[in-house]
Amino acid sequence: MSIALTYLIANPLKGRPNIPENIIIVAKNANNIDQSTINNAQTLKSGGMTIITIGVGNKDFSKLFNLATSNDYTFTIYDLTDSNTVSTIVNSIATKLANLCATNFV
Repeated sequence: MSIALTYLIANPLKGRPNIPENIIIVAKNANNIDQSTINNAQTLKSGGMTIITIGVGNKDFSKLFNLATSNDYTFTIYDLTDSNTVSTIVNSIATKLANLCATNFV
């Protein structure tokens, strides 16, 4: 995860002005999140990127959720076969991203 965030810092997505930059991180555990990953996420957030995190399963995702822009951008899917929960979360994320895009054009 840290390598991907480092790449985004080194190669910013600046090709489309006025288009918000967003990243969705999906993880089944948070064991590999170290201080470097947290620092990279903070750098991206400070640069204006919105980070959404999704934890999959029944684990402690507190480290993963620390990467998110805010608590409003953290989600947990305990069971991927629960289509109602997955659909609700996907719709919530889509709404949040649409609102971010709409706000950017006002």
